[in-house]
Amino acid sequence: MTGTLTGSQGRVTELTGITFEDGQLSFSMIFETAQRDLNLTFSGTVNGDSLTGVVKTPSGENQTTGTRRPLE
Repeated sequence: MTGTLTGSQGRVTELTGITFEDGQLSFSMIFETAQRDLNLTFSGTVNGDSLTGVVKTPSGENQTTGTRRPLE
């Protein structure tokens, strides 16, 4: 399975280790910053075009939500 994440600034990031089973989605990504690259892991649920879950970062966990972008 392949995928990308488009952030609020329009930056596209490749996703790795994607799994989706029984509405549960998980994936990893590397978020590049000026100071360093951050390894992030998402796990959560998908409902229609929305997802809700937790992003694990080197500094802890954060709740997050997202919406699928319309196809162009």
